[in-house]
Amino acid sequence: MQVKLEAELGRIPILDVAPVVGCGRWPAKAVVGETVEVSATVFREGHEML
Repeated sequence: MQVKLEAELGRIPILDVAPVVGCGRWPAKAVVGETVEVSATVFREGHEML
């Protein structure tokens, strides 16, 4: 599975998703029961809450 590097920003952009492997070229993997910390930058224009 390859990630499109130049994606368009939608109404609720999700950027800088981590963890990444190979600068986002491949999905990160884990084993059953492993704890994985995930982070991302999520924002929306306007005054409503996400």
